[in-house]
Amino acid sequence: MLNSLRTAHILCLCILVGGFFFDQNESLLKPWLIGTLISGLGMFIIDLYGSCIALFEVRGMSVLIKLGTLALLPAFERDNQLYLLIALIAFSSMVSHGSRRLRHWSFMSEAFQQRFGEQR
Repeated sequence: MLNSLRTAHILCLCILVGGFFFDQNESLLKPWLIGTLISGLGMFIIDLYGSCIALFEVRGMSVLIKLGTLALLPAFERDNQLYLLIALIAFSSMVSHGSRRLRHWSFMSEAFQQRFGEQR
């Protein structure tokens, strides 16, 4: 399931960014934006099912930042939307392909992590 969501997420994001790059109509882009949001949220929910500690780690916080930014994308001027998407891709790549130490760095204390970080 996770691989299917990841594949759908990458596909939707690629089409969305390509649509912005080639200045396509907003009505054509909206389904791809929604698909990107839904698939990203789905992956995050699966991750949280394993352990909600992800909410307090760089990997979880980055997902919240990305989902929030994508949800606010229509509020930005059209000229800035493509640049925002490119920045999100760079940010996503740095976090998701970063070291385990970076992705799992927690904003919470060690005691909190030990208490609530158990895997299901």
